[in-house]
Amino acid sequence: MTMMFGNQDLYGTVLNVKTSVELEEGRAVQWTESIVIDAPAEVVRIAMMDQAHVMGWSAWPEATGFTCAVEGDGSSPGSEIVFRNDDGQVQGRQRIVKVDDQVIHNVMENKGPFGKTLRPSVDFRVTPIGQDRTRASLEFEAALPFPPILRRLVRIPMSRWVRNLHRKDMAMLKEYVESGRVRGEEH
Repeated sequence: MTMMFGNQDLYGTVLNVKTSVELEEGRAVQWTESIVIDAPAEVVRIAMMDQAHVMGWSAWPEATGFTCAVEGDGSSPGSEIVFRNDDGQVQGRQRIVKVDDQVIHNVMENKGPFGKTLRPSVDFRVTPIGQDRTRASLEFEAALPFPPILRRLVRIPMSRWVRNLHRKDMAMLKEYVESGRVRGEEH
């Protein structure tokens, strides 16, 4: 199913946003959030790959109240963003597992409902659509390791709260990149 939000997202920002959703009847939930950014693909790729930049545009620290820190070099496989609560306890991690020309593959690990550890896949895809225009996509997939009745209950907040944060991520990425906070060179 494909939904268009016209030219405004849920936060009132005028954007070109296209959302695709596929919710499996089985044990997983998945969706893709995409946005067109007026910047070259290499600049968008750096903003989505370099974890210091990711922390600059991500909606998650504010939404969760967690502090974030990069462990590793911040842009190659094995590097992680570590999320901690006010007591300094680790609440989750976002680890780069593979980097291709167009996709930065990440795996999250966080505490989910009912004490279960969730390990969703969050891939950032960069697709050039012109010299200075790029489609940025966030591709999310999470296995729901719960009995069927609990999967239905977990799916509701995931398809609302988590997806809304992913939409906000894309809007914030667009603003971050288009404001010139990323240079077109690797570090």
